[in-house]
Amino acid sequence: VSWVDADNERYTYEAINYLIGLGHKRIAYVGGDPEVAVTSERQRGYASAMTQGQLPQNPRWIEYGYFSDEGGYYAVQRMTELGDEAPTAYYAANDLMAFGILRGLREKGVSVPEQVSVIGTNDSGACLHVTPTLTTLHVPYAQMAAQAAELLIQAIEEENTACTQRYVDCELMIRQSTGPCPD
Repeated sequence: VSWVDADNERYTYEAINYLIGLGHKRIAYVGGDPEVAVTSERQRGYASAMTQGQLPQNPRWIEYGYFSDEGGYYAVQRMTELGDEAPTAYYAANDLMAFGILRGLREKGVSVPEQVSVIGTNDSGACLHVTPTLTTLHVPYAQMAAQAAELLIQAIEEENTACTQRYVDCELMIRQSTGPCPD
């Protein structure tokens, strides 16, 4: 089967490395549905970056938010109770969960990015309309759709088309929700 996708593992790895570069050592992973492939791909990227950075992977820093605002909000409620073990940064596998994380941190009186950094994924239009604006991985869905359409047309026009797999490049859109680790 031919397909076009983002290299979720690679770009999550790069996002986590960005947080590590800011000095963060306690980084939370808030994934989507654990039964969905993209969640495990992104979690592998998280784990690889943490391992390469020689940082701990505390299971209490991993939450599955099922791609919802409430899932991100719940992750904050649970993780802020960890005291000195609480994350100084959160990576969310989509922007909606990141918005829930921002809301939860705001309600707890935690300042972003002065105390905690947050990164989302997808670069939805709302990223520029939250305070602080959300640092996020831009996933080029229009480019993915155009390439998928190309592959479909090729498969229709050519009888013996080989299966083709393509990855599109993503870009980390650095905005106001990330900053140096305060520790």
